[in-house]
Amino acid sequence: MMKTENYLYILGRGSYARSEEELDYASFIEQRELTGGMLNRLELPSNMVFNEGGAFAAGNDKLYFATTVFTYNDNDISYRYWLYTYDEKTGILSPFYEFTTVTYAGIISAYDNILVMQCVEKVGDKPKRCIYGLNIFTSEFYKIRDLTDEEYIMGLNDKLYMLCSDKSIKEYSITEDTTTNLVSFGDEVTRVSLVAEPVDDNLFIYTYNENTYESKYYVFNTTDKSLKEIDLYSDEGYFIGIYGRRGDYYFVITGEKLVSFKNIAPDHMTVFDDERVDYEYAWIKKSDYCNSIPNFEPIESKIEYR
Repeated sequence: MMKTENYLYILGRGSYARSEEELDYASFIEQRELTGGMLNRLELPSNMVFNEGGAFAAGNDKLYFATTVFTYNDNDISYRYWLYTYDEKTGILSPFYEFTTVTYAGIISAYDNILVMQCVEKVGDKPKRCIYGLNIFTSEFYKIRDLTDEEYIMGLNDKLYMLCSDKSIKEYSITEDTTTNLVSFGDEVTRVSLVAEPVDDNLFIYTYNENTYESKYYVFNTTDKSLKEIDLYSDEGYFIGIYGRRGDYYFVITGEKLVSFKNIAPDHMTVFDDERVDYEYAWIKKSDYCNSIPNFEPIESKIEYR
């Protein structure tokens, strides 16, 4: 799911088929009102799937999608990689750019008129990961930098955040061509991972020490360079993660509860009392969340049969 200023989108990623007879797992896109009402639904051709990486609004009321198009030649499958656009006003999906110099392309970020793509080049027999930029106005496709096998990449606007093998996190500025070391955990832990997309200039980090079995969550602010441990857990011992945001608030799940409601039997006539486990939802100010202050504002919810 993703949201632009005016619409909500649901993307379904199809499956790669192994033969022409299996071409029935189509990718699709649903354009909905912000309240959820359906406006338009399109299925991609059965030999085309959305690539990992999602879609990004990049101006001119268009969304840009990286796709894989595959064809069959006897028993062989060949792949081509395209960028498609979806026009929010007309609902038309159109081919925009074919990637002929790389063997894979997926969108990881966008800024100004540039789509930032994580791509794979084939150098000899060995695939090589790299970052490219695509100018949607001029269709210029150019390399930004190579990546090592150990680097895990996330993008936010014109910044790349790289988790490296030495358990450090670095920031690379595309526009300035500079690399900054943000934080390094060194031998303090045995495992480090980025657990969510960058949000509001924040990186969310998980660490684990296999020797002490200790796990921790952190938020690193890329603006003021502060690193803070997040100590927010439910009564059941689950870490309270972020599931959405609105204005100055994050949307979170703080626990579980058993709720009773009226249900209807398969005969569509018999109504009976039923119960199930539901979540407890809440809002929390972003500043409180990042400072581990449990000022949750509960959201009333109920389950009912309709």
